[in-house]
Amino acid sequence: MALYHGSGTIIREYLTLKPNKSMCSGCYCNDYNYGLGGAKQCWSFEKAKVVDKEAYPNINCNDSQRKKYKKTLSCYHGVNK
Repeated sequence: MALYHGSGTIIREYLTLKPNKSMCSGCYCNDYNYGLGGAKQCWSFEKAKVVDKEAYPNINCNDSQRKKYKKTLSCYHGVNK
């Protein structure tokens, strides 16, 4: 899954696809799926939807450099690496 800065803007929702935790890989909050702070899972996962998003690949981009990310989670919050 691609990583990006921030949560992005949802441009399409896939109504028939179900989220799975492998889609959380790289998310800022994914550690909660593995018990960080005693959590059983990320608090956003139950309400997550599979979507396409537009987001900035890093904090130094302008609007013309936004990229589309396909089939990610609505709650996915990317990080710069």
